Parts: sequence; C-alpha cells; structure tokens
Amino acid sequence: MADTDENAPAGGGRGAVVDVGDGLAVAFAIAAHDPVAAPGADTAVATVAADLRAAGAEPLAVLDAVHLGPWDADATVDLLPRLVAGLAADARRLDLPGLGGLLVADEVYADAPLAHAVAVGVVDPEATTTPPAAPPAAGAMPPPARPGWIDRVNADRAEDLPRATTGDGLGEQVLRLAGSPALADRAWASEQYDRYVRGDTVLSAPEGVGLVRLDAGTGRGAALAVTGNPRFALLNPYLGAQLALAEGVRRVAAAGAEPRGALACLDAGHADAPAAAWQRDEMRLGLVDAADRLGLTLPAACGRLHDRAGGAALHPTPVVATLGTLDDVATRTPGGFAHPGDAVVLLGRTGAELSGSAWAGAVHGHLGGMPPFPDPAAEAALAGVLVDAARAGILSSARALAAGGLAQTLVEAALRHDLGVSLTLPEGDPTVTLFAESPARALVSVSGQHYDALRRSCAAAGVPVTRLGEVLEQPALEVLGQFTLGLADLRAAWGTPLRAAMEG
Repeated sequence: MADTDENAPAGGGRGAVVDVGDGLAVAFAIAAHDPVAAPGADTAVATVAADLRAAGAEPLAVLDAVHLGPWDADATVDLLPRLVAGLAADARRLDLPGLGGLLVADEVYADAPLAHAVAVGVVDPEATTTPPAAPPAAGAMPPPARPGWIDRVNADRAEDLPRATTGDGLGEQVLRLAGSPALADRAWASEQYDRYVRGDTVLSAPEGVGLVRLDAGTGRGAALAVTGNPRFALLNPYLGAQLALAEGVRRVAAAGAEPRGALACLDAGHADAPAAAWQRDEMRLGLVDAADRLGLTLPAACGRLHDRAGGAALHPTPVVATLGTLDDVATRTPGGFAHPGDAVVLLGRTGAELSGSAWAGAVHGHLGGMPPFPDPAAEAALAGVLVDAARAGILSSARALAAGGLAQTLVEAALRHDLGVSLTLPEGDPTVTLFAESPARALVSVSGQHYDALRRSCAAAGVPVTRLGEVLEQPALEVLGQFTLGLADLRAAWGTPLRAAMEG
C-alpha cells in the first residue's frame, strides 16, 4: 500500500501481471489524475497505457471511474463533458476501446471530483518488467484516529425506515430508483468512447464488465470490472472496501471469467485529518483481508488523502479493478435476458440489509447503519457456480446483484434486449426482497433443459436457488400480486436523467 498526496501525478497508479498460460500474460494497471487541474488533458487513460507499455505489455482497452457532484449542478454540467471528452480523446489517440466503468454523482464530490482509469493489456510473461510504483507521499501522514461520529451514524439504521405498504407503492419505488443518480443509465458517458476499435471487444457497457479477446487463435480473454460504493465505505471503510472487491469478483464471474486478481486506488480526505487517515487504513486492511479470503492476488494499491479548498469532506472512496480470465471468450455469459420462456433464478441468500442501500438514499435521503456484511466463502462459491455454468453453456444470461438490489438488476436485465419478466416474490418482506443489497447474489436466466443442471451445481456448492419466474416476450416487469411496470416507462425513467442534465 502506497500513500500519495492529492497532487500526485497520474502515474500514482499501480500495475500487475497475471500469467494465463499458453505463453500469454495479462497486465492491468490503475491510475488517477486531478480532473479539476486537467479535465481534458494528461488524463489517467494516457498514464495507465504508458504504465503497461513500461511493463512490456501492449494495451488493449481502458475503463474509467469518475466521482463528481450532482448532475444538475452547474459545476458538474461544466466539468463532466470536458472530463469525459478528455478521457475518450486519449483513448482514441492511443487506439484503445473504452469499455465502460463507474460514474458516481454525489454532493460530497462537488468540491473534490475524482478521476481514475484502468487499462488491460497482453504481454509475454518472459518479457515483462515490474510496472511503475506509486510515487511516495509528500510530507508526513497524520496519525489515524477513528472518528467519534461513526457510532452515531451506525446506530441510525435504514432497516428502521418506513416501507411501502402497497404494491403500487413498491412499483413507484422501483421507478424512482431506476431514475436516481445512483442507478440511472450512464450511456451518455460510455457513448463518448469508441468501444470497438481494434476489433477485440467482446463485452462493454452497458454490460457489468468489459471483456476483451487476448488472442484470436486461442480465444483467451480478460474481463475487468471497476467497482466501489462510497456509501458503504462511509458507514464502515473496512467492510466497504471488502464489498467493493466482492462486487468485482461477482461481476467478472457473472460474465464467465475466473477471478484472478485486483488493484485499487483508495481516496479519503482531508489530508490533515486523522479520521481520513483511519478511513484509508481501514480500506487497505479490508482489501487485504478480503483478497486473502477470496484467494485473489492483490499486488498493490495506492492511497490518497485530499485537501481541497472549500473543505467538503470526501466519503472514503475505494476504486477497485478486478481482473478475470476466460479460456475462450465464446463461453462468456451476457447480462441481459435473451429468450422468452427461460426461467429467471436468483442465486444466493437475501438478508434484511438496507443500510447504505440505493433504496435508503433515493427513497428516504438516508445514509446510516451498517453496510451488508461480506461473506467471502459464499462469494467464492457463487463465482465458482457462475464460471462453471458459463463453461458448460447452461446460462442464457447472468447479472451480479449490487446497488439497487434485485429490483434494479431485473430492470437492467429486462431493458438490455427489451424482454419482460413475470415473477412471484418469495415469502417475506417485499421491500427486503426487492431492495436489500446483500452480497454474493446473482440473477440468471436459464432454459428449462438446463435448469436441473444449474440446481445440481448450486446444491453441490451450497449456493441457495430461488426460482422467481420467467422471461416474457411482452415488454413489462410484472411482479404478481404487487405491480406491473411497462418497459417503456422504465426506460424513460432509467435512460433520461444523465442525458437530460448534460444536453439540456
């Protein structure tokens, strides 16, 4: 773990190389740049590409992670187009596809926006060199100290908030979440990139991962997911970092890739605040412990403490890049419903875990309680099931559950190819079923002929299976006995907010 100051150059990233066999290795790197000082030039995209070349690798693709203020704020409307244009221009200049990434809009980043980039490339394992290390911090770091306010925040649980009492109320909340800044479509940003230059792109936004072909002869591929939930990290930075890594594992596995390793940048502020130093250290420890329990390589991370004029304190912000590999990209699993009549199945266990959730934020404007508790054993078991199912070709689609819970995952899976879904919620509180953000869960669709094989695989791995319903040709999300939402209404709610804010 390297500490860097907030003015560290974009080269304050780290890189790693993973051998995938057949004379190939995958190199990946992460870096940051100051989006205020250089919104459209000298971006982190250029830095990570240079870092890979310095390690002897040929860059193949990039992803990004951007954190900034509310979409409708004047500063965001001014900064985001210039920032995305700069990142995309560097990618085009370097002949690299942009595969998507992470875009977070929150008031806490209004005075301290963040920009990171991740690159993946291919290298001869015999010819690689060590990627560049992060530059050291400028000056002494403050002694870490756990803040006194965190106990009050943790006691203010979202599980105690009012819940919808009617089916119509639940449906209205699904619509509200779909159009919230936390969950609305990011296509306006991802469309600024050329996603298919070079011809090696297999999956890109709006899928949950980027996937590129490493070798045309063997079909080997590499998947990358960029994850991190600052809301969870504020409530508990140790668990928040673990949940970011767990989500990355889940996302690459849902695409059919075996999780192999991760890199991270960990941001906190202020630079002179003991609480920020504590948050940074807790995120670091959480990542190290989670990687160890998940059996993943975590070769390095960079940590930055910020000191912005204006004084708005950042949420502790983990940005985690998780790498997975496939023996053949032809076996990847897409993220959207594909065939009417397929069974829709929830894998994993749902708990009453609403604190820090998108539901708590969008419906109640609330942030408090304790985040969901990670379960690395369950996460590894789920990943194994998803990867094995992809290799066996038994899944029509798979999507990791994350922000927004089951409700948002259903929305995105249905809108991917405009296929509806009819389902019956299991017994229990429908708010928990739809909006809880318990980890180690995925939503899959599977044909009738493969359903028993999936069930057997899950039983052997100890992964709970809940059959919810089936994919429909009709364009609707139907929760029997509760509500029905047309896909046109969902697409309008989900697809409009960012584009409207940026284009007026």
